[in-house]
Amino acid sequence: FAKLISEIASPDVKGILESQLGDEAMPEAAYRAAIETHRPNMQRKWASYFKSNNLSAAIFPTTPLTARPIGQDETVDLNGDEVPTFPTFIRNTDHGSVIGAPGISMPAGLSRGMPVGFELDGLPGADRELLAVAKKIEEIVRPMELLGK
Repeated sequence: FAKLISEIASPDVKGILESQLGDEAMPEAAYRAAIETHRPNMQRKWASYFKSNNLSAAIFPTTPLTARPIGQDETVDLNGDEVPTFPTFIRNTDHGSVIGAPGISMPAGLSRGMPVGFELDGLPGADRELLAVAKKIEEIVRPMELLGK
């Protein structure tokens, strides 16, 4: 474990891995509650949101900021506050990983020369439906052309 940690270049990723597998790891009881109670609740709420709004996909910005150069990425400025990079960049997409929802990030163009994207998330198990939505969006929007490709 120590050798693996020593080879991680990104300080924020290193910190997260240490917090999950090192001495500061989540206690077993808290982990069980997250898996057995909180995750199923999140899945039910996500499914209810889709059903009540007749959705095939949810769409939102993939990240709240454009990419940062390696080595200048331990913290980022978000609305005037210095915040840790990793949790800031995954905050929009993290819920999908937690509940097992399929997600697709698509290019949306450039902002100050840096690529930006939007995320499509679907219901757990609805991967094919989400791929069909993404294909239709790609046919209409042609996102790669937004990047000059």
